[in-house]
Amino acid sequence: MKKSTVRAIVSLMADSDTQRRHGRGEQSNTALAISIVIITTGVLIGALVFALLWLAEIDTSTIEQYVPSILIGVGIAGAAVLVTVVMILLYRAAYFRSKAFIRIQKGVKDLISEFNDLNIYADQLSLNILGGQTKQDFVGETANTSRWNYQHSGLFSRQNHNYIYHCSRSVVSSAQLDGFKYLCKYFNVDISEDSRNSANEMLGNFESYAESRHLLQEKRNDLFDKIKNDLPFLIRSFKKSLYKKLGLVDLDLKSVIYPRYIFQYTSSGGNSGLRYTLELSSPQLQKLVVWLDDKIKYKKSAQYQRMIMTADFREKIKSRDKYACKICKVSIKQEPTLLLEIDHIIPISKGGMSVEENLQCLCWKCNRSKGAKVAKA
Repeated sequence: MKKSTVRAIVSLMADSDTQRRHGRGEQSNTALAISIVIITTGVLIGALVFALLWLAEIDTSTIEQYVPSILIGVGIAGAAVLVTVVMILLYRAAYFRSKAFIRIQKGVKDLISEFNDLNIYADQLSLNILGGQTKQDFVGETANTSRWNYQHSGLFSRQNHNYIYHCSRSVVSSAQLDGFKYLCKYFNVDISEDSRNSANEMLGNFESYAESRHLLQEKRNDLFDKIKNDLPFLIRSFKKSLYKKLGLVDLDLKSVIYPRYIFQYTSSGGNSGLRYTLELSSPQLQKLVVWLDDKIKYKKSAQYQRMIMTADFREKIKSRDKYACKICKVSIKQEPTLLLEIDHIIPISKGGMSVEENLQCLCWKCNRSKGAKVAKA
């Protein structure tokens, strides 16, 4: 037989033996608690029955002579109660030092640590943002100098915040119809792969937190069920001291504060307004990732790349290349009637973009000769 197989069998035997010892220990603790309750109950019931029978037999007119006996009975009952209390305290002290209780205590400590870590993570996630605008800076102090009793509340409650954009009513109304478009326009969120990746990463973090939160809440419920069902009666009956021994505190998980972008309109008189709030919760982030994906694909399309080749942009490339062909080197100084064209070094059909780095000035003959080939360096 292989050594690894022998070690596995020995390990299994050791584990089963440990489980049997723990089981016997817990059974003996339960049996001791039950014995204490039965003995104490028996003593008190016996004393009560004896007292009732004895009182039924005596003559009440001569009860004074039985006072010493009554006091002795009360003393015995008090002693029984005292002994019971002492036995319970000793039993509880012994149980709090047992391996079974220490295991639960460690579980509580680990759970509290996990709750704290997840709450810290929630705080960090609440700082996740996309874009942000800092164009509107309200400086100085505003005072109401009207002679009339106008409140103008909107004028004096404007918040200067990177994620509140003060705008016209039409912008607020348009943002309600196409929130992502106006988010990108007014809060500096670029329609780019970087923004799409950032939104996707943020979405993954939020979903990961939600899953961790659910699992941790289930773990907390399992622990409380274990405390309720597995601990002996004389231990779980005194919850305050039990929770203190366990170091158990209120276990609450924070909620993630999702990024919120606000479009705020305030009338010139300050007495009316309109607000649109776009909150990037997980469902909204999923939609934003899809929206950015579609926009990025369109920006890479041939139609868009040709559309952005405006007359001013073409003139800028010609000026950069000094109005000369990059292949034959002929310029308009040499041939004033030379027809210059703007060429994509990597053609659009091969994934080239309409950016300055991918554009060059060619004469019409060289451009026709090059065609859809990639220009050589």
